[in-house]
Amino acid sequence: MENKILERFGGLIKEEPLSCIENELLIKETCVLESVSPFSSYYNEIYQAKPLYLYLTLDTRPYFEKIMRIINKVKNEVTFHFDIVSAEITLPGNSPYAALRNCQ
Repeated sequence: MENKILERFGGLIKEEPLSCIENELLIKETCVLESVSPFSSYYNEIYQAKPLYLYLTLDTRPYFEKIMRIINKVKNEVTFHFDIVSAEITLPGNSPYAALRNCQ
């Protein structure tokens, strides 16, 4: 039997507090944000362990298709599993920032 991969795309809008990660291992002038309490009402009531969501902000707003091609290329070249998706971060009083979200 042949294995088939089915891809689906969707969107999610959520509001949550983010915190800036400051670490000497990060590339200079890189903005990495961490979700402080993702889906807090769900994880506080159901689970004790919360997923770690990290957001890497981007200087430009690449097309969705370009981001997906890059993600798929990286997934084919590495030996470990990761989950990265396109994201947008909106801060009050600012234009939206393009970002990549990683869930660990």
